[in-house]
Amino acid sequence: DFFGEYRDAAWDEVDALEAENRTLRQSNEELEGRIPQLNESIIKARIDKTAGEWWSVVANKAGNPT
Repeated sequence: DFFGEYRDAAWDEVDALEAENRTLRQSNEELEGRIPQLNESIIKARIDKTAGEWWSVVANKAGNPT
């Protein structure tokens, strides 16, 4: 074989990129797993905000009848 045991330095870069891809895929899976929980938190925050606004209006009308 003409090249023998020669290993081009570019293969080290390829190996590093493949390892980085594996890490990123795992990270993506973990983050995607959090999406339902975060969506639920957003919904709860919106409900709490709306309820607070509603009670504010009710309290103003009760204390200041027009």
